[in-house]
Amino acid sequence: MRRKPVCFAAANCFLVLGTFGGCGFLPTIGRPLRVGGSPCVVFEEPLYLTSESLEQATNLAVRGNIRRIRFDRSDRIPAWRVQFSVQSQVGNLGDNRLSPYDIYINIPNLCGESPFSDNFRVGSQFVFLLFTIDNDGVFRIVNTAQGVIPVIDGHLEPLERSPQSNGRPVTISRELSTILGLG
Repeated sequence: MRRKPVCFAAANCFLVLGTFGGCGFLPTIGRPLRVGGSPCVVFEEPLYLTSESLEQATNLAVRGNIRRIRFDRSDRIPAWRVQFSVQSQVGNLGDNRLSPYDIYINIPNLCGESPFSDNFRVGSQFVFLLFTIDNDGVFRIVNTAQGVIPVIDGHLEPLERSPQSNGRPVTISRELSTILGLG
């Protein structure tokens, strides 16, 4: 018997207006959608309208290389489980790790074309903007538009779907970029 597609619905969304100068939606995650052979998700998520609000939502900013990517279906949300070799960081992991070291990041598998550029592969360099919930040890990106930033030839290349301000994508500040070792 062939299964019917399961539709995802973020029926319970909360509007976030804020003290951080940004706004967006926080999803209550429902069921995954199945497109083709891979389950994927569609949901509203917070978008940050200034670098300051984006950085305030981030517990940990890391720059490094993807070492391994695997598709993980064990959680309610189908996700890419990324093994990431951290070369530089800003934020607190709760311990005093020295770079380089590896962390694991869960990135939701969005429906549609590759959402993280053609560079989302082993060996590629990225900056990830992360948070944890109650220090549970699971690293999540702040959102799929701004929390995954490819690094090309030593420079940030924000994703095309990042929110715009004055015709430029809203991404991390020059100060944070410099601290992470980018020009």
